[in-house]
Amino acid sequence: MPVHAAGGPFALDDPRSRGTYIITSTPIRREEVQGWCTHLSRFGVDQVYFHQGRPFRQGDFVFNKEYYPNGISDFREVSREFNKHGITTGILTYAHFVHQDSRFVAPVPHKDLDIMRIFTLDGDLDEKATFVPVGESTADVSNIVGFSITNSVVLRIDDELMVFESASDHAPYGFTHCRRGAYGTKAVSHKKGAAVGHVTQRYGLFCSQPGSDLVREISRETARAYNEGGFGMIYLDALDGTGALTEHREYVPYYDAFFINEILKYTQTVPVMDYCFLWYPMSRVGEWDCPRRGFQQYFDRHVDTLKKLSERYYLPGQFGWLALCPSAREAISAFQCPPMHLEDTRYLATKALAHDYGLSFLDVSLGQTQPLAFRNGAILADYMRLRRAKRLSQSILDQLKTPGAHFVLQRHGEDANRWDFYEADYQYAVASFPASDAMTDLTTPIVVTNRFQAARPTIRIENRYSAEDYETASSVELIRFDETQPVGNMTTRIFDPTIDLRGHLAMGLWVRGDNGGQKINVRVESPIQYVSGHNDHFIDVDFSGWRYFSLIEAENGTRPPVEWPKPCGSYLDEYREIVHYEHVSEINLMIVGDPKNLRFRTLKAVPIRNYDLIDPSFVLDGRKFLFKGAIATGHYMEWEGGETASVCNHTGQEVSRMKLVGDVPALSQGENRLTFSCGRNVNTPVRARLVFGNFSIIP
Repeated sequence: MPVHAAGGPFALDDPRSRGTYIITSTPIRREEVQGWCTHLSRFGVDQVYFHQGRPFRQGDFVFNKEYYPNGISDFREVSREFNKHGITTGILTYAHFVHQDSRFVAPVPHKDLDIMRIFTLDGDLDEKATFVPVGESTADVSNIVGFSITNSVVLRIDDELMVFESASDHAPYGFTHCRRGAYGTKAVSHKKGAAVGHVTQRYGLFCSQPGSDLVREISRETARAYNEGGFGMIYLDALDGTGALTEHREYVPYYDAFFINEILKYTQTVPVMDYCFLWYPMSRVGEWDCPRRGFQQYFDRHVDTLKKLSERYYLPGQFGWLALCPSAREAISAFQCPPMHLEDTRYLATKALAHDYGLSFLDVSLGQTQPLAFRNGAILADYMRLRRAKRLSQSILDQLKTPGAHFVLQRHGEDANRWDFYEADYQYAVASFPASDAMTDLTTPIVVTNRFQAARPTIRIENRYSAEDYETASSVELIRFDETQPVGNMTTRIFDPTIDLRGHLAMGLWVRGDNGGQKINVRVESPIQYVSGHNDHFIDVDFSGWRYFSLIEAENGTRPPVEWPKPCGSYLDEYREIVHYEHVSEINLMIVGDPKNLRFRTLKAVPIRNYDLIDPSFVLDGRKFLFKGAIATGHYMEWEGGETASVCNHTGQEVSRMKLVGDVPALSQGENRLTFSCGRNVNTPVRARLVFGNFSIIP
């Protein structure tokens, strides 16, 4: 076992292993580095990983000629410029996987490209034939491919690759509508009896046979690119894909060690090594993929895992990957991926500071950063500066570690070197109004509890989506129930083919409860090949009789974990992946608790509706204050003091300001009973979430 001076038992001694990095797929020219460094300083970043794809090609590491005309030597100048500004560069590879354009594929495919299964050519094949007959059954061959699926529609016969459209599920067996001479290979004739290999693909790339000469060649190419590119870090992403390439899981550590050891034999400087799965070369541990909802629950789960890994392996913990504006990719704002609000970001920041974990970001590349990412990044950067300076006492750090506890860091006046910590508490209330003739003065009571001394709160109002009526003619039946009959703990409907619900994103469900405390979850799913997860919608049976529920936004990660009849799967399914509503494949109604007294009417999908929430107001102890203006569906208003409040969209971009009319009173310690009112611009149900932040300084 070789010794790696920045990994395993030595990782804690290397300060680079505690750095904060970004991952970017953007090719950067030498003259652009200064601008990037200025930009990244706003996020406290001191490391940059360049992701395979646009900057360079996976496998043979050919650098993008458009940006680097002289190849990797041009990129080395980019690394040198970053180094001058104290930023280390890294190469993020997809381990031993192979890009289809690499020299390992064309013009002659490497002998060690991995093959899933082998058939026998059942007849001579000329260079123009599009049907490939084989002697064995192809009934089990699938043409479903996707990023995380180990499969392909690629065949190899001798030195030719071809792409098939489908495989016959009955005799005569074979592959149909084949495109010959694919991926830069040459279409030629082949003799009966030739081996027909079904090529392995994963992550959109070809695979190398574990433990083969091709793996050794790619490892040496990785080391060459690291050396010649002036890098200081190597990220072996997708290394977990080794397990999909062998039937013998117990061999995976051997194959990974074979690959990593070969890299370290040829690196000329000591690299920070990420995502190795083998202790001795690992420089830090614990990166997960980014959450897009259920943030605080996700952060707690991540901390629990990091503590176990970091303490067990004596490695620095890494609190990544993170998107600072995870809602940016959501076409319908806040429907599946809500913004990461201030309390979420501060919660992350205090836990990373308290446990001394580095951070890593996915969405802060220059020119691509959303307003919300700038704001969240500025918050995290302040906490990380304190982390690096090690200026907080252990007693405060221990306090910040408390699960579920919120804290806020603020500068002490104008002194940049003095900071105050406040304990924080966030109270959430839901205001909902049905459709009615009234368009204004919609009123509901709410209760806000203040644990601290009397003080004015911060206020956020999130305007959520509404839905068409249950009886609308355009509704889509999802699961039919007989309201006179009981159901089991799980009711499933499979859609094959999938159903397109993009025009029907909300669901309506009538439930007759028995006040039995059961928990109901209506889960929507789409197929794995679309890199999809599931959306959960929760109902607590704390009522008796019939009640209607409008199920709209995904609620993943917003409740204490429950062991549903169908498990959530991985943390990616729960917190990151979205449902592709153009391809809904499955609906599950799950019940925890005794379902025998529950009754349901047909579950329907209905269109969502947009509306403006107008002039929201509050009354406390007879004193009224309001925010003059409108909040569109999916947008939110924030007030943290002053005469106006900011209204932002799902990317954090300010779209308007609302004028405060009246004074926001202090919330007394204990329960505060308020009245919330608002208006609307169309006759539709109103749904809003109200958030009150209360604070107390830590002495």
